[in-house]
Amino acid sequence: MSRLSAILSLVLLLTPCAGAEAAAPLPEDGFPQLRGILNQIGTKSPSIMAEEQRIEEGEAALKAASSGRNPHVNSFARLQGQYETRINSHSDSNDNFNFGPYASVYANLPLYHWGEFKAREDQAQGRIDSATGWTGMRILQLRQDLRRYYVDYQLALKGEEIAKESIAYARKKEEGLKTLVDNGQAPRQNLVEARIFAQERAEELADAVSRAGYDLDLIREMCGQGGLEISPEQIPDIEPMDASELDRMTRAAAAAISPEVASLEGELQTEEAFFRELGSRNRPKIDVVVSSNVDYVDEYRPDGTYGTVPRVYNWAGIQANWTIYDGGTNNAEQLASMARQRRIQARITEARLRQSREVSSAAREARLNAERLLTRRARVKMLEESVDLMELQMSQNLISANDLFQRKLDLQRTRLDLLQACASYMLAVARLDDMAKTHFQR
Repeated sequence: MSRLSAILSLVLLLTPCAGAEAAAPLPEDGFPQLRGILNQIGTKSPSIMAEEQRIEEGEAALKAASSGRNPHVNSFARLQGQYETRINSHSDSNDNFNFGPYASVYANLPLYHWGEFKAREDQAQGRIDSATGWTGMRILQLRQDLRRYYVDYQLALKGEEIAKESIAYARKKEEGLKTLVDNGQAPRQNLVEARIFAQERAEELADAVSRAGYDLDLIREMCGQGGLEISPEQIPDIEPMDASELDRMTRAAAAAISPEVASLEGELQTEEAFFRELGSRNRPKIDVVVSSNVDYVDEYRPDGTYGTVPRVYNWAGIQANWTIYDGGTNNAEQLASMARQRRIQARITEARLRQSREVSSAAREARLNAERLLTRRARVKMLEESVDLMELQMSQNLISANDLFQRKLDLQRTRLDLLQACASYMLAVARLDDMAKTHFQR
């Protein structure tokens, strides 16, 4: 398991919804290749791998914030030339210029900082939560996009197949009609209509080929596999879920905490912690301090001369320091922080309303396409019967070739519309399923 997958397993808990009685018809259940692609996006998608770096950055910031509680040791050393002038002193040195080393080691241990370090740790944790929520949101969006473009790609391939069949049918009819026209057994108009029909289907074929290429390029980009090839797959013939089960899934999706809301709540946590840190800045900070220093001093010698000798001295104590007046800077930053908190809270409210709208939209889309499945299946059956009847009528020259071609075109389009309804229903249910099963855990 990749590091990102391990993190996400703690953050996005995708578990079956309580009380579920039947599995939702998901696109990946009908398309094995799609399931394989979705299983690999955590390790191959460039956008998801980039989001992992935000989580790592937050973890590093948390370690840095936690280290503020530990002892800190600083040191420095220098070689310096020093010119000294003593005023009103009877021990003035004959040599006012000295040259020598200076070194110091200084250690301090924070004793009491008014919650400063806890506030910094909370800020870092908020950034981790925000980055994790954003990553979860990106994963869910990528899953939905991959499903949509994969299904659209398969529909485009099906459109190619239907267009090719139509062209072959028109060419075959054209050959038969040409013979009948040459023998005076059919009007020339029927032959022209057959050729027009073939030309229109050729344009539909070109459109389907172009759309399939576009969808495939998008899939390759999103999953990070430039050489990915996808084989044609049969679009599954599905049955709509029971209405009560769809309602239950809709309620679960509306009640779930979306990754977007969780990400914004992480931002709010960060800003609230920053506000607390601002409150500690102008208060006294108390530290335990220890220092050891090496320098040099003048020394009067018995022979009546002065000399420079090294000196080592150590000290320890409790130190307090604070800012007495900062010109109003800290107060201004607190006002700005409160404004940012209100802005984030408004965004959280907006995100929750958006989640409610998206759940309602997906539920309506599922119900609409459930109805379309029933009506379009009935239309396909009636059109098939109509085509059989019109084939017989045309063989008896009772109708024109254009009437038959138009009815065949209606049948083909309705079959494609039926497949589109199946695809749209699965995509809508998959959106609800993702939202219903996603729970953010801190």
